[in-house]
Amino acid sequence: MGDKPRLLVRMGDRVKELRKQAGLSQEELAHKAKLSMQYVSTLERGLANPSIQVIDQLAAALKMPLAAFFAFDTTLEEARDDLRAAEALLASLPAKDRRLALRILKVIQAREGGS
Repeated sequence: MGDKPRLLVRMGDRVKELRKQAGLSQEELAHKAKLSMQYVSTLERGLANPSIQVIDQLAAALKMPLAAFFAFDTTLEEARDDLRAAEALLASLPAKDRRLALRILKVIQAREGGS
Protein backbone atom coordinates (compact mmCIF):
# COMPACT_ATOMS: atom_id res chain seq x y z
CA MET A 1 0.00 0.00 0.00
CA GLY A 2 2.46 2.87 0.40
CA ASP A 3 3.02 5.45 3.03
CA LYS A 4 0.28 6.48 5.41
CA PRO A 5 -1.01 10.02 4.79
CA ARG A 6 0.71 12.43 7.18
CA LEU A 7 -2.56 13.91 8.42
CA LEU A 8 -3.86 10.48 9.45
CA VAL A 9 -0.64 9.81 11.35
CA ARG A 10 -0.91 13.20 13.11
CA MET A 11 -4.56 12.52 13.95
CA GLY A 12 -3.68 9.09 15.31
CA ASP A 13 -0.88 10.55 17.39
CA ARG A 14 -3.29 13.21 18.70
CA VAL A 15 -5.87 10.60 19.72
CA LYS A 16 -3.22 8.58 21.53
CA GLU A 17 -1.76 11.67 23.24
CA LEU A 18 -5.16 12.88 24.46
CA ARG A 19 -6.19 9.37 25.56
CA LYS A 20 -3.03 8.98 27.62
CA GLN A 21 -3.39 12.47 29.12
CA ALA A 22 -6.91 11.49 30.18
CA GLY A 23 -5.52 8.32 31.79
CA LEU A 24 -7.64 6.04 29.62
CA SER A 25 -6.86 2.74 27.97
CA GLN A 26 -7.87 2.19 24.36
CA GLU A 27 -10.70 0.03 25.61
CA GLU A 28 -11.96 2.73 28.00
CA LEU A 29 -11.85 5.43 25.33
CA ALA A 30 -13.60 3.15 22.86
CA HIS A 31 -16.37 2.45 25.36
CA LYS A 32 -16.85 6.14 26.21
CA ALA A 33 -16.83 7.12 22.53
CA LYS A 34 -19.08 4.20 21.51
CA LEU A 35 -16.43 2.82 19.17
CA SER A 36 -14.72 -0.54 18.96
CA MET A 37 -11.34 -0.94 20.62
CA GLN A 38 -10.01 -2.24 17.30
CA TYR A 39 -11.10 0.99 15.58
CA VAL A 40 -9.40 3.15 18.24
CA SER A 41 -6.23 1.10 17.80
CA THR A 42 -6.40 1.43 14.02
CA LEU A 43 -7.00 5.16 14.36
CA GLU A 44 -4.06 5.64 16.72
CA ARG A 45 -1.78 3.86 14.23
CA GLY A 46 -2.81 6.29 11.49
CA LEU A 47 -4.59 3.60 9.49
CA ALA A 48 -8.12 4.99 9.72
CA ASN A 49 -9.65 8.13 8.28
CA PRO A 50 -12.17 9.17 10.94
CA SER A 51 -15.34 11.05 10.04
CA ILE A 52 -16.13 14.30 11.81
CA GLN A 53 -18.81 12.34 13.71
CA VAL A 54 -16.16 9.96 15.09
CA ILE A 55 -13.90 12.87 16.02
CA ASP A 56 -16.85 14.52 17.79
CA GLN A 57 -17.52 11.27 19.70
CA LEU A 58 -13.86 11.12 20.74
CA ALA A 59 -13.85 14.77 21.82
CA ALA A 60 -17.03 14.22 23.86
CA ALA A 61 -15.55 11.09 25.47
CA LEU A 62 -12.46 13.11 26.40
CA LYS A 63 -14.66 15.97 27.68
CA MET A 64 -13.07 18.57 25.45
CA PRO A 65 -14.37 20.96 22.81
CA LEU A 66 -14.26 19.61 19.27
CA ALA A 67 -12.10 22.53 18.08
CA ALA A 68 -9.47 21.78 20.73
CA PHE A 69 -9.10 18.31 19.26
CA PHE A 70 -7.42 19.91 16.25
CA ALA A 71 -5.12 22.15 18.30
CA PHE A 72 -2.19 19.78 17.92
CA ASP A 73 0.06 21.90 20.14
CA THR A 74 -2.45 22.02 23.03
CA THR A 75 -2.69 19.46 25.81
CA LEU A 76 -5.99 18.10 27.04
CA GLU A 77 -5.60 19.92 30.35
CA GLU A 78 -4.84 23.22 28.60
CA ALA A 79 -7.94 22.84 26.45
CA ARG A 80 -10.06 22.10 29.51
CA ASP A 81 -8.51 25.03 31.40
CA ASP A 82 -9.26 27.38 28.50
CA LEU A 83 -12.86 26.18 28.35
CA ARG A 84 -13.33 26.57 32.12
CA ALA A 85 -11.81 30.07 32.03
CA ALA A 86 -14.07 31.12 29.15
CA GLU A 87 -17.14 29.71 30.91
CA ALA A 88 -16.28 31.49 34.16
CA LEU A 89 -15.64 34.75 32.37
CA LEU A 90 -18.89 34.57 30.42
CA ALA A 91 -20.83 33.60 33.55
CA SER A 92 -19.48 36.66 35.37
CA LEU A 93 -20.81 39.07 32.74
CA PRO A 94 -24.23 40.71 32.76
CA ALA A 95 -26.62 39.08 30.26
CA LYS A 96 -26.30 41.94 27.76
CA ASP A 97 -22.49 41.75 27.77
CA ARG A 98 -22.57 37.95 27.61
CA ARG A 99 -24.69 38.10 24.43
CA LEU A 100 -22.26 40.65 22.95
CA ALA A 101 -19.28 38.43 23.83
CA LEU A 102 -20.95 35.45 22.16
CA ARG A 103 -21.63 37.50 19.01
CA ILE A 104 -17.95 38.52 18.94
CA LEU A 105 -16.88 34.88 19.33
CA LYS A 106 -19.16 33.90 16.43
CA VAL A 107 -17.54 36.54 14.22
CA ILE A 108 -14.09 35.21 15.15
CA GLN A 109 -15.25 31.66 14.49
CA ALA A 110 -16.62 32.62 11.07
CA ARG A 111 -13.40 34.45 10.20
CA GLU A 112 -11.37 31.37 11.15
CA GLY A 113 -13.54 29.15 8.96
CA GLY A 114 -15.51 27.51 11.77
CA SER A 115 -19.17 26.68 11.60
